[in-house]
Amino acid sequence: MFLKIRLALQILRALWRIGLLSLRPSVPLAFLRAWWHCGNSYACLAEFAARRFPHHCAVVDEQGSLTFAELHAKAEFLAADLLKRYALRTGQRVALLSRNHRDMVIALIALSRLGVDVLLLGTESPRSALQRILAGQSPQLVLHDAEFAAGLAVCSSPCQVIEIVPAKQQPRLPRVKKAGRILLLTSGSTGAAKSIARRPTLGGLLPVLAGLLRALPLQLHAPALSAIPLYHGYGLAVTAMTLTFGAPLYLARRCDIAPLLARLPEGMPPAVLISIPTLLERWLGTLDDSPIPPLAAVISGSASLSPRLCQRLLDRLGPRLFNLYGSTEAGIIALATPEVLLDAPGTVGQPLMGNRVRIAPGTSEIQVQGPLVLAAPTNGWYATGDLGRFDKQGRLFVCGRLDAMLISGGENVYPHETESALLEHPDLADAAVAVVDDPEFGQALRAWVVPRPGVTFDEKALREWLRQRLERFKLPRQIGLAIAIPRNALGKVNQEALRALSP
Repeated sequence: MFLKIRLALQILRALWRIGLLSLRPSVPLAFLRAWWHCGNSYACLAEFAARRFPHHCAVVDEQGSLTFAELHAKAEFLAADLLKRYALRTGQRVALLSRNHRDMVIALIALSRLGVDVLLLGTESPRSALQRILAGQSPQLVLHDAEFAAGLAVCSSPCQVIEIVPAKQQPRLPRVKKAGRILLLTSGSTGAAKSIARRPTLGGLLPVLAGLLRALPLQLHAPALSAIPLYHGYGLAVTAMTLTFGAPLYLARRCDIAPLLARLPEGMPPAVLISIPTLLERWLGTLDDSPIPPLAAVISGSASLSPRLCQRLLDRLGPRLFNLYGSTEAGIIALATPEVLLDAPGTVGQPLMGNRVRIAPGTSEIQVQGPLVLAAPTNGWYATGDLGRFDKQGRLFVCGRLDAMLISGGENVYPHETESALLEHPDLADAAVAVVDDPEFGQALRAWVVPRPGVTFDEKALREWLRQRLERFKLPRQIGLAIAIPRNALGKVNQEALRALSP
């Protein structure tokens, strides 16, 4: 109890510092009213923001901008229309398939306003995988962008294009007595994706929120540039953050950084850019010596941030880089601040408040306890499947996946170590390593590399370079050239697609 009170006081101080709280009685009353209508949900945050910041910008995309009042009204219209057409109720499941744009945010708020469970589908999923997921989940409705209609033609569930039709008057929707769950799909980078159900609670969010508020330079109404898919937990957290802080959420249908920065008007508070390592590296390669729009923070997450890329970003951006570590099953686990990254590039820092992390003896697997961790085994620790280590200062480093390990000559070999060494080579734009079948040794490491433009690939020179940095048993048996490393929308290497590349 004492810990929860202390956390609540820390959050209140942080919220007061950035200007979100007010002594006016109307502010807490507005939140209580929204909570009474919608429960713990995105709809609650949207209704509160519409009452607290009605005329402030809420969403900016290719179509222009919406205020919080407009966003809330459109979500109510859509919720009323869906209720009338399909009689949706608490406990039912609706799938949402949409790219990053205003209608995705509106649909998410509308569905949470009805109290249904929302299954978020990946827009990059192959048609066969999408059909398999829908067959297994059996949603009452699939709400989608028009471009996905053909891929849903054989879906047995009713399908509807997201369409907001304004009514003559604001609809009166029933109160949500029990908030619906958010069903997230795992990345599927090492196998078939599975759904993870979450129902956010204030008690569970308090510790993590306290840690984020203490570490991140968040400001009221400061723009958030979301160069990540909103259907992932990382993107959902950003959406919740912008609704909470009355901040404009900048979106683009195709996740890219430069177009988002180009939309920033002059005179805005410094923005927060949220992205993944792959897009950050691509963006970094396009920068010249011209000034970068004012950024309060650049947050990298969802995939491993290599020490080389980390150092390059710090050199170009200054001390504004943060490295976030989490998972769909465990939530946000750790965060590295710019000061920590300057001293230890590539680390994910220390566990956020409320989380406990340990390295399992023998396997070096990262195991977690915390308020956002889903059901763990009887020993109380959730096994992430990630390999890691702590340095002497207590900073956590993620060192690859446990299921990617092989044994060579009695030694444990992790592809991540070889991959990290390759990524340090100045002539390589990208690289990835996988465990493949080998007729002589049973299994071996195979590397694929993408040379930088204008560079002639010299395998002999690259192998000599690796021998100076890695033990013999960590060297790849084969090195192949690739036009691009196959990655999913979150920047993680698609291992199945990688192994399918020609030798």
